[in-house]
Amino acid sequence: MKRSLTRKERLRTRSEIARVFDKPDIKSGCKGAKLIARRSNLDYNRFAAVLVRKYGNSAERNYARRVLKEIYRTSKHILPTGYDIIVVLYPGGFGFYERKQQYMDLIWRAGFAKTVQVPGMASFNQYKVLSDNHISAFTAALPLLPLVFGLRG
Repeated sequence: MKRSLTRKERLRTRSEIARVFDKPDIKSGCKGAKLIARRSNLDYNRFAAVLVRKYGNSAERNYARRVLKEIYRTSKHILPTGYDIIVVLYPGGFGFYERKQQYMDLIWRAGFAKTVQVPGMASFNQYKVLSDNHISAFTAALPLLPLVFGLRG
């Protein structure tokens, strides 16, 4: 099964990208990245990763673009449909997890990551999407639990 972004899920032409930049409906930013989105009449989202002009050499640009496309692909289920989304990346020493945190911050600030339906759980209709900060704080505290409860490992 091919999991890459399909052709229809990509913003490809210069005019499609310019239309989002000219009249964006949603803008949000954080250190190292900026999100720009515009409502479309489609029942799916389209995505593009744009890098600023002075972003390293071609290998660094391609790597950053691949990382961002993978982050979008694995988290597109938490976004509402019907948007053309562009993420502008700025240079910096950001790895995969830092870029993922930036992306989650961007969609949270833009109001995209609201709630997700939990299938098969009628009593717990929806839950809020946790950011990576919550998850990393929880995983960092896990080794301390035996000490807190007086257990020896």
